[in-house]
Amino acid sequence: MPSRRRSRAAARATRSCRGAHAPRSTPAAPRALAHDHDAASASLHRALELRRSILLPTSPRLADALVALASTELDRDDRAAARMLADEAAAIHAAQPELGDQYRHPLRTLQDRLARE
Repeated sequence: MPSRRRSRAAARATRSCRGAHAPRSTPAAPRALAHDHDAASASLHRALELRRSILLPTSPRLADALVALASTELDRDDRAAARMLADEAAAIHAAQPELGDQYRHPLRTLQDRLARE
């Protein structure tokens, strides 16, 4: 039993040391990253390429990647690219009528944004 207490105490000490020396971000850092649409677009293009290489063309997970990229393209004011990606995602959704709202809601939100802007 004493060794168990020592190991718990050591674990607590390690956690508290890590917390004391953890890097702190400035309030501006998250905002700067959130608005770096070019970096986000590059990452999402790569994610889409990977999903296309391993998933079926009618996969809802592929549609998720298309919606995420389309949203970023719309943020970058590239409406044509956003529309094309949204249309491809909509075609995937149309081929899968049993999809739940967790897949359909992001596309509907994107389509509403495209209609407004």
